[in-house]
Amino acid sequence: MSYIVYKKNKKNGAIYAYRQESYRDPVTRKPRNTRTYLGRFDPETNTIIEKAERGNLKENSGADERNSSQETVRLQTLLTHRDEQIRILKEKLAEQEKQIRSLRHSIEKIKTITLSVSSNDEEESNQSVDH
Repeated sequence: MSYIVYKKNKKNGAIYAYRQESYRDPVTRKPRNTRTYLGRFDPETNTIIEKAERGNLKENSGADERNSSQETVRLQTLLTHRDEQIRILKEKLAEQEKQIRSLRHSIEKIKTITLSVSSNDEEESNQSVDH
């Protein structure tokens, strides 16, 4: 799961945006987080200004570029969410495949027992006919 975290610098008052992603550590099976720096948040325009854009803010102050930046963040968040859904589905698929293998093994055992019992019954009926 992914979401945006805003942190305010107490010294200079700047607000920084980070994308925080949660995942489960495969070894410890505990949830973990990673943060990726996105840029500085501009409260006047309500947008995130990427580091490369800040140096050229006067040149690149067009709404198209800000919208593009926001769209990029939105798409990255969407992709991260989809990746997490795919990972969960793969885990569920692996578990179901394990259950299917177990059921097939149980069916084979039942077939073996059934064949053994039916062959014993046939032998007993043949012996009773012979006597």
